[in-house]
Amino acid sequence: MKKVISASVLTLALLAGTNVMAREAEGTGDAKATLETGMQVEGKDVVDFGTLTRFGSGAGTVSLSTSGTLTDTDTIKGDGNATVGTVELTGAHDTVITDIQYGAATLSNGSGKTITMTVDGETTDKLDAEGKATLSVGGSLTLAGDEPDGEYSTEKADGVPYKVTVSY
Repeated sequence: MKKVISASVLTLALLAGTNVMAREAEGTGDAKATLETGMQVEGKDVVDFGTLTRFGSGAGTVSLSTSGTLTDTDTIKGDGNATVGTVELTGAHDTVITDIQYGAATLSNGSGKTITMTVDGETTDKLDAEGKATLSVGGSLTLAGDEPDGEYSTEKADGVPYKVTVSY
């Protein structure tokens, strides 16, 4: 047992006198991120068919082109005050746009009677150098002839604005 204790004491003495140190090295690494604003789509000007006067059955379709031309019929006449709407797209400059889809709108008189607007809007393939594009919006209304007189709007109860979906 004396030999084991002596060997243990000798080992401890040797270790205590030895300077054991771990080695370390340091360095740095870089990181990077690019931030951009996501595309914003905002309706600016309201699509306005003006006052439509019905004759005879009052049924038919009126169309407002994206250039502002109202095409009426013998049974529905426009008053000449139709104006296109506009939608403004904003985002990173020169953003490439792959697709633009326009959904239908529902115009309501606020008392339960509605008219569906089929929406027709311009397209573009990219935003400009300032990150903007303004698109004209028109569409068509098909009247059954039994709609009560009055103002119809997407802003009234039961009205639904049109939706613009931009893929980029």
